[in-house]
Formats: sequence, C-alpha cells, structure tokens
Amino acid sequence: MFLNTKICIYNFLKFVFVFVVLFCAMGAYTYCQNFPYPKIVESGAGLNTFVPSAWIVKDSASGDLNGDGLQDIVAVLQYRDSIHVQDDTGVIFHPRLLIILFKVDSAKGFILAEQNNLIVPNDDNPSVTDPYEGVAIKRGILELKTQLFCNMGCWEMGNTSYYFRFWNNGFVLNGAEEYIINRATHAYTARSFDFIKKKLRTEKGNDEKRNRKVASEKLHIEELKTLRMMGKLLSWEVVEGIYL
Repeated sequence: MFLNTKICIYNFLKFVFVFVVLFCAMGAYTYCQNFPYPKIVESGAGLNTFVPSAWIVKDSASGDLNGDGLQDIVAVLQYRDSIHVQDDTGVIFHPRLLIILFKVDSAKGFILAEQNNLIVPNDDNPSVTDPYEGVAIKRGILELKTQLFCNMGCWEMGNTSYYFRFWNNGFVLNGAEEYIINRATHAYTARSFDFIKKKLRTEKGNDEKRNRKVASEKLHIEELKTLRMMGKLLSWEVVEGIYL
C-alpha cells in the first residue's frame, strides 16, 4: 500500500510538472505570434547587414545550400532585451528568428532567401535547459538541432534534428531524427523520419541491458512540409502521439 501511494504521488507530481511546462510554453508561443518581428532587408554585403537594431547573432553556419558552389549562411538572431509576458505564466524570454542568406557573388554579397520567426525554440522555461542546440550546413543540407534536458520533474533527455534541403525554390523538410533516453532506467527510443520515402524507423532498447527492437512503418503524409510552413516545433503530430 505504501508503494502504491508513492507511485500515485510521483505520477501526480509528474503531471503537474508537465502541465506547468506546457502552460509556460503556450504563454511564450502566444506572445511570439503577436511580437512585432522585424522584416529583414532583402540584400546586403554580409551577415551583419541583415541584423536589425536591438537584435544580435546568436548562432550561424556557412555552406553551399543551393548547389552553386558559393558559401551561403544560416543564422539565428535573438532579440537583445528580455521580454516579460504579462499573463498568468509570467514567462521571461528573448524572441528568436531564423534567416537564410544566399551568396550571390563577391561584389553583390548576399540576398535573403528565407525568414522564419517561430521555428527556433526559445529559452522560456527555467525547469528545462535551453532547447535550442545549433544549426549546421552539411553536404547541402540545413540541420536545425534541438535538445531536451529537464532540470526537475522528469528523467528524460535527448535531442532532435530537422533536415531541410533546397528544392523547387524552397526548403523542404526531407527528414528528422529523434533520440530520447531515460536517465534512471536507461531505456531509449530512437526515431528516424524519411519524408521523401514516407518511412519511419523506430528503435527501442536499453543501454544497460544491451537489447533493442527495431520496427518500420509507412508515413501517411499528403505533402512535404517546407520551412515556410513550419511553425512552433513539436506542434506537428506526424503519427498518433509523435510530434515534431
């Protein structure tokens, strides 16, 4: 009976923690939708010319994204001042946005290829480590990396990567990878999404017990998502109960 009581208390506390996390995130997201994001200039000599006043470059990477042999740039910009959401959540955060710049030539510099105001996660929850991990350009693919690490309330940790390829004048989400592990039990789940072939590969196992089980299934998606279609991460239910 004592054990059952402890389990009930643990489950209740975990529910409360998850509710608070989602409540805070929703407050920040709602505010982000109404935040007056700047319109980035269409062209410039270098990255700094695309950074509006009161904003800074949080992160950036370079590489060829459109196959012309020139070094393009992806950058995450962050609002310099902190924003305090005046509602029940009381969230404090710095708005972020993502821009992609195509290199034109040495004389003309760069042109703005893409701007997304919502896809980069904000550091808006003191109970969770900053979910933004980084951006990279590898072999023509734009990678956006996020991470999960709870400071309290749960034992899960992991990371997710989103892969975009320039195709048909836009950036298409052609794949994603997710890895989540429980720090207490060492049980893990690894998922690999291939949106071109419409396949999902799932591997579940345990690092301590050295066992694993792999399964594949078909993804029922009607169209490929583009960067312009992407909003807040973890709002797209790819299959039942699995969000990206």
